[in-house]
Amino acid sequence: MAESTPSFVAHPAAAADPVSQAQRMPPPYGDAFWDRLAFSIVILSAVLVLLTFRDYGVTWDEDVHNWYGNFVLCG
Repeated sequence: MAESTPSFVAHPAAAADPVSQAQRMPPPYGDAFWDRLAFSIVILSAVLVLLTFRDYGVTWDEDVHNWYGNFVLCG
């Protein structure tokens, strides 16, 4: 049976390369950029929710569902 290297193991030539992958990437595409972008999106979403949560209300058929739920539970 032939021995194979799993796909998650780094290639030996890549390990011998003195320049790390972080140094090869330009700064806007590094991990810190994506972390800041994701954090910014979460914060903006939270602000949007806090600014608009009072604008949502009962839907047009909510009363119908309320009556139906009462009929199912009571009889």
